[in-house]
Amino acid sequence: MVKYAQNELFSITDFTKQIGSIVNSIKEHTLEKVGILKNNRLEAVVISTDEYERLKAFEEQVELAEHTKNYKQAAQRSMDRN
Repeated sequence: MVKYAQNELFSITDFTKQIGSIVNSIKEHTLEKVGILKNNRLEAVVISTDEYERLKAFEEQVELAEHTKNYKQAAQRSMDRN
């Protein structure tokens, strides 16, 4: 589970009031992430576009590795049957 510092958590009300400065802090990397709380439950996380793109690239690499592994296993089974 991801841990949040106190300054990284905002109620949805406070987030909407401070959205400009919060987004600026994320953009300037003075905050890594911001958790948005609704009824004291984490509902959303805001991250920089750089971090989002890094995570998506990593996700794509993991998916490619899984597809490659599955292909190799299928090819090996096909060869074992012949």
